[in-house]
Amino acid sequence: MKRFLLLILAITAFNTAIYADVKTIKYKQYGSTYMVIKGNFEKQTLIDGDVSIGMYYGIRIKGKYEKGELIGEIDYNGNGFIVEVQGTISNNENGGISTKCKPYEWKCDLRTKVVPAFNDSNCTVSLIIETSPITINIPENEKSHREFTSDLRKALLHIQQDMEIEEVKNGGLYSATITFSDGLTYEGFVKMPSRWDIGIPWMSENGSYDNPKLHAKLTWPNGDTFEGQVYNKASHDYGNFHSNRIRPKRGTIRYHDGQVFEYSNSDFDNFKIGDNGLCVSPSEMKESFENTIREREEERLRKIREDEERKAAELRAKQEEEAKKIARKNELIRKYGQRYGEAIYKGEPKMGMTIEMIQDMHQQRGHMTRHISNGNEITVLSYGGGYVSFFGISGISASYRYTFVNGRLTEFTSTDAKASIDWL
Repeated sequence: MKRFLLLILAITAFNTAIYADVKTIKYKQYGSTYMVIKGNFEKQTLIDGDVSIGMYYGIRIKGKYEKGELIGEIDYNGNGFIVEVQGTISNNENGGISTKCKPYEWKCDLRTKVVPAFNDSNCTVSLIIETSPITINIPENEKSHREFTSDLRKALLHIQQDMEIEEVKNGGLYSATITFSDGLTYEGFVKMPSRWDIGIPWMSENGSYDNPKLHAKLTWPNGDTFEGQVYNKASHDYGNFHSNRIRPKRGTIRYHDGQVFEYSNSDFDNFKIGDNGLCVSPSEMKESFENTIREREEERLRKIREDEERKAAELRAKQEEEAKKIARKNELIRKYGQRYGEAIYKGEPKMGMTIEMIQDMHQQRGHMTRHISNGNEITVLSYGGGYVSFFGISGISASYRYTFVNGRLTEFTSTDAKASIDWL
């Protein structure tokens, strides 16, 4: 029986809450309305449920009132941002809101966050800036109800100033999350030229792609992600803000299957626009990336093969040249003996060499003259010394003169080459 009575009381209380009157209460002073509250009132006291509060200066609060706590938003005079609030507003010593109160009894203690208002059919923007709490206590000697709304207005103006200071500190940028209609999510910095406009920052505004404020995270509906430098293909046109304006530039791609890929638009194809006019996912670009990697690897291997073949050819040519030199040296030693053969091979003339030896050393006949002096045959063999011209450089080539007496070398002289540049 006791449990049954408790159940009846609980049902009665529940039904009372459900059917509590939704009333609009106007608070007046000196014949003027300074505040209007619309909500569930029972026995002249606001109870749980939806509530809206309108005040002077275009201040409007909307939200839920539960167990004496308010959770909702303050829209101040349509200035383009909304203050999310959570805390208490009361006008009596019990911490609640009654239909009648004294001016100084209004109090509030609200934790706040600022959310700039931005509406676009193509995307949803989540941009929250932490701000100072709003605490208002009106002294008893302040008799006007307007003091409460005036102090609330001052607090909202102060929050707006804090927001502008934060904007200046970050170079006109805010950290935000944008979810586009195609499901792409952007997490990074945004610019807000006005409270009703938003855009993605790009290099001309920040000077360098190395600026961390140009780094962002993109997440596609299939789970693919990109983290790194991004760029904005075009400036923002209000009411026409699409994900196809955002492009990955350089960073890390993580496919939804766990694979990781380092992407740079200077090395791989730019992200494409699909048939739906929206930026495709990394998975849709994967085949193109893999083809590029495969072609690049094939090109790398081809260059390695060509380099190896070139080095092998150079080694063979060098070995053949060395073999020819060794064969020539051996042939000269066999033909002229060790002393003269090595000297001829090294290009070092020695007294007593024959005309044939010098000709073998130069590997050409040279210019030769003969005459008889005191019964001896004098032979002069000479090389070089002529005029040459090649690609604007001209001069006299090096010359060599050998004198033989009765076929044996007795004297030789040489002069260095002389060159000059013929300027055009």
